[in-house]
Amino acid sequence: MDKSIQRPKITLSILADQLGAKAGGGRFTTGFLQALVAHPETWEHLERLFIVATQNESTQCLGVLPPSVSIVRRRFPSRLRSTWLTLLFSKTLPASTVAHGPFFYVFPGQAKRRMITFHDASFLDDRFHPSKKNRAFVRMFTKIVLPSCHALVCISDTVMADLKRSFPHLPYECVRIYQGVSKVGEEQRYSSAVADDHCTERPFILTVGTIEPRKNYDRILDAYEFLLGEQGDSAPDLVIVGREGWMCEATIGRIKALELSGRVHWMNDATDRQLAWYYGHAALFTYLSLYEGFGYPPFEAAFAQVPMVLSNCSAVGEIWSNYATCVDPSNVREIVAAWKWGLNLQDGERQWIVERQKRRGAEFTWERCVTEYLQLYDTLAQV
Repeated sequence: MDKSIQRPKITLSILADQLGAKAGGGRFTTGFLQALVAHPETWEHLERLFIVATQNESTQCLGVLPPSVSIVRRRFPSRLRSTWLTLLFSKTLPASTVAHGPFFYVFPGQAKRRMITFHDASFLDDRFHPSKKNRAFVRMFTKIVLPSCHALVCISDTVMADLKRSFPHLPYECVRIYQGVSKVGEEQRYSSAVADDHCTERPFILTVGTIEPRKNYDRILDAYEFLLGEQGDSAPDLVIVGREGWMCEATIGRIKALELSGRVHWMNDATDRQLAWYYGHAALFTYLSLYEGFGYPPFEAAFAQVPMVLSNCSAVGEIWSNYATCVDPSNVREIVAAWKWGLNLQDGERQWIVERQKRRGAEFTWERCVTEYLQLYDTLAQV
């Protein structure tokens, strides 16, 4: 913002949905609020910030907050968000210039201008979520959220294209603002992690993510069984770190059967320390998701300096195609060939690759993300 132009500071309210969660929208909300409060330009733009907690979220992860930040606790069950009660509830929220819903939803009516961050369009595909859940989301999104908004932020070009294709008649412009990821000391977290009793002593391929259809675990297991059939005892182990999700009963059965061989290890509830150790000691990281709006795990692997074999689909391909090895996630032979390449890198080539990945990851800073949001808040406030 041109500092020679004196604009009134704005009052901002942010819905703290899933605050403190380790993945998805909750992770974005937490990281964004931490960065927003700490950003040196924030209070040049904002007069006051309201953090609205409607799901009993703990705000301890945000640390000590400045006097210009207020926590507003108003209990409102998420199952009621698609009902007329939201209009009544909105009247209990503080008035603000701009209201921001960082995870798909913003309450109608409590601000001059309202906006959301749209993370992905997987809910439009019955392959990835139960159809009943998808229909409920579409109903809420089209009847409550879209009519209430004045701006939409998409977290990647992939998401923006999907949104415009699904909702071609949006009455306002969408903008793309990439999420922030990079933090000071990120590399140290992985290099200093200590092993515990759960950690394997053999070389291993690591994959991370909730066990659900779009994470493509069945194809990962197909590829690993192919590699194991080719290499036998000399093949690396496969480590899966991810909670049990939805529409995954058959996949879970396959994982448990392969665990009996002692070559596949599933960490259903890994601690942060365990996950950091696995990232820091993997021979190879693979992430073959069929659909991602952004995708955190490749960034974590990049900071841990482990070679990556990734999907060329959706936002993962968009962000990483020119910086890491990306393959067709439906092609088992292509996946196996890329794994074998990554597992047999010479030291010099490996170092060049991980440095290139790390530099790419470092481009996605929270400072850049917050600056772009602050500019958007200002633009909305002037309308």
